[in-house]
Amino acid sequence: MVGLSEDLKVLLEDVMERFGRGYSSSRYDDAYKNLITLSEIILIGYNSNDKGSAIKEKFANRLAAAIAQDADVQSVHDSALRMYKERSNETHEGNNLNITEELRELRCAVREMVQNFIVFAKSQYGSIANKTFKGIKREYVLGLLARISTLQTRGLLR
Repeated sequence: MVGLSEDLKVLLEDVMERFGRGYSSSRYDDAYKNLITLSEIILIGYNSNDKGSAIKEKFANRLAAAIAQDADVQSVHDSALRMYKERSNETHEGNNLNITEELRELRCAVREMVQNFIVFAKSQYGSIANKTFKGIKREYVLGLLARISTLQTRGLLR
């Protein structure tokens, strides 16, 4: 978080704390759920044009838009759906057999998404009217929604 203003550091403290718990937890199921929850906090909290979409579809679309290159966007989307399903299986059924295999991929995806979010927050902080976490997140998600729309129009994301 080097180079961030003190105000922005304070706003992002919870994000970094949750990332740390998700990245270093000794229990795979706890780490996995913490990382998905952190992703939801950033990606799902602001609902806009995609109100009719299920949360798992919003999660997958927005994560893919945040971290994937055009050529890989559908693959990242499909992986995100799988990761979300594994979190649901563990949370609702206690079935965490696949979490250990998926955790490394999830950690990489969430790390990239958090880095992307922090870069966005740092670069846009001065121009965002609502300088709260919610305000920054809103602007970030609006950008993702625009990218999703473009990817779908170009046939790169179903």
